[in-house]
Amino acid sequence: DSVYAEAGIMPGDVVGLVDGQYFADQQAFFDLVAAGQTVTLTVRSAQSNDTAEVNLTVPDAPIRPYVRVVAVQEGSPAMDAGLQPDDLIAAAAGEALSESDDVIAAIQNVSDEYAGQSLPLTLLRDGETLDVSVTPRRDASQGRIGIAIEPQYASDDGVLFLEAAPQLDYVSQPLGTAIAFGFQRTGETLAL
Repeated sequence: DSVYAEAGIMPGDVVGLVDGQYFADQQAFFDLVAAGQTVTLTVRSAQSNDTAEVNLTVPDAPIRPYVRVVAVQEGSPAMDAGLQPDDLIAAAAGEALSESDDVIAAIQNVSDEYAGQSLPLTLLRDGETLDVSVTPRRDASQGRIGIAIEPQYASDDGVLFLEAAPQLDYVSQPLGTAIAFGFQRTGETLAL
């Protein structure tokens, strides 16, 4: 079991705050939870929708970036190569995905680069490592490979971190303030 499971955090639970602070994305989350540090996580249970505070010491387990295959298009190069939903792409063209990369852009760029050529991919599927080759389409109108993807991060202790929508904090405002803010934002948007 991971330190997260031991603290009562279960698959599907959502971490909303780290030490009382919101975070915008996974990188901001990882910036707040350094290895060896004790943190308080505010967690919403996937089963009960209740919120609880959980204290834990962050393990020293490296977090690795992946691209998760969400869907595979019928008749696509990905289907021909045997890709399946929930496969994790760990490397493309012999290069492991890097934490500093936009992993989605990295896969799209290498797919463009290898259009019409065999592109080697390293996948993780059910704990097994697989090497497959896919030939991205020359015509990108239906997607080079034919997969829907999303970023995902995993630690060596088996914990998966999914990208989530940015966190918003709604603050009630008096009617006049809200109207003025609305006009200001509309003006800023039209100026773009």
